Amino acid sequence: MASVNNIIQFQATPREAVRALNETHLQNLWHEMFIGGRVIYSDTGHSVKIISPGRWNRGAGPDFINSRFIYDGKEVTGDVEIHKTPEEWYQHLHHTDPAYDNVRLHFSLSAVKPERIRNSAGRLVPQIFLDTMFSDEMLKIISDYRSGENCFSPYWQNLECRYDFKKTDPMKLTDYFFLKGKERIAGKMERLGRRIGEAGYEQVIYEGLFESAGYTVNKHQFLLLAASVNMKTLREILQWTNPDERRLTAEAMFLGAARLLPDQSAADGDLDLEGSIWARDLHAKWRKLRPIIGDSLLEPGFIRTSGQRPAASPARSLAAIAGFLSVNFDRNLFTLFFKPFQDIEDDFCIPTDSTCKILNCSSPGFWSHRTNFCGRNERSWAAFGKDRVNRFIGNILLPVFLHYAQTRRDRHLGRKLMQTAGILPAAHNRYTNFIFAQLPDRISGRMRLSFILEQGIIAHYIENCFSNICLDCPLKYKI
Repeated sequence: MASVNNIIQFQATPREAVRALNETHLQNLWHEMFIGGRVIYSDTGHSVKIISPGRWNRGAGPDFINSRFIYDGKEVTGDVEIHKTPEEWYQHLHHTDPAYDNVRLHFSLSAVKPERIRNSAGRLVPQIFLDTMFSDEMLKIISDYRSGENCFSPYWQNLECRYDFKKTDPMKLTDYFFLKGKERIAGKMERLGRRIGEAGYEQVIYEGLFESAGYTVNKHQFLLLAASVNMKTLREILQWTNPDERRLTAEAMFLGAARLLPDQSAADGDLDLEGSIWARDLHAKWRKLRPIIGDSLLEPGFIRTSGQRPAASPARSLAAIAGFLSVNFDRNLFTLFFKPFQDIEDDFCIPTDSTCKILNCSSPGFWSHRTNFCGRNERSWAAFGKDRVNRFIGNILLPVFLHYAQTRRDRHLGRKLMQTAGILPAAHNRYTNFIFAQLPDRISGRMRLSFILEQGIIAHYIENCFSNICLDCPLKYKI
């Protein structure tokens, strides 16, 4: 199996670049509901809307079991098979295997010469193709999608190496994960560097802010929103807006383009009085902005609004971004966020607090005790909490600034940024929990989880544990 940690290179056109994605990339896109919520059309001309991706099947048989989608107006439950091309259905002999007779949808990259496919019972299997679903701008971002980062191994219970870790030298283990972390950060720098070459430093930081605020569930959807309603468009609109109305204008722009205004989303329910008034004001602004934004709108339901913690509410997250940008739209975002890193003098100083201060420069206002338009909560949340700010620093700012240091050949700045990555706190996630669960307490208790260590663990997990290739695991040389 090819490594799922590959960085997909841009080709001549976005559609050609997308064709470099492999089958695992496509499985991730399906599993994360990246195409969910939008109406697409099959090769037979029928409408398809994905409701649930189903259970990811790692064994023999179809890739996803019991997926749910609306096909031609009727809800269907069945299996889904995924390939790069329709021809692979026949190459893998699925048309002769009864195990694939419950496949109700076939998902593939593209079909240069579309070929209808049938199961062993002779029934036609509808197909959908990735390169017919998105604009060139969205395909360009999808082509740079790093597969595997949101997958979870079916072999999570125990690794074969778990019992060998008892005699491991903690320092050797830490050094290994640090080396993998540096390689992964370099990969992030390369990926963002390509985008910098296309859109510039400021737009990449702008997109990274959206991506970070989208959390795992909506980070790709928020990224597409930022590419559609870019920093240049926002700045041109806000510079001619009354200062007292800039926040409302920015919020209306983002929520309107994301289809998250109350009458555009079915997830809001009944609005309370305060929510109704705020929604009315947003709609009044959006009616004026809609002709300016043009076709830069996401599909209805593309942003997922359910199954999240209250603080991760997409409407609230976009409102927080709007508040920050309404104050700082006339400042260069690269310069604004770079200054705290320039001011670092102590090797053990972390720019989290200063970055938090920059991002939380605006009062939450209507959203101070809310996650939606329906009612107030007793608890208040900061617009950008420290954990989310640290993710923004690690995943976006550090790679962008490292790219800047590399282009300027500033080794001192590069070393300082890598030192920051080595001490930047990281919250435990499913990858680190998985690896730490394999370690005895005497080792895990001595490993302080920093961003660079976390990145090394994720890189190792994706390259090895995800595929359960324990016999070839490089860690065996460390234990």
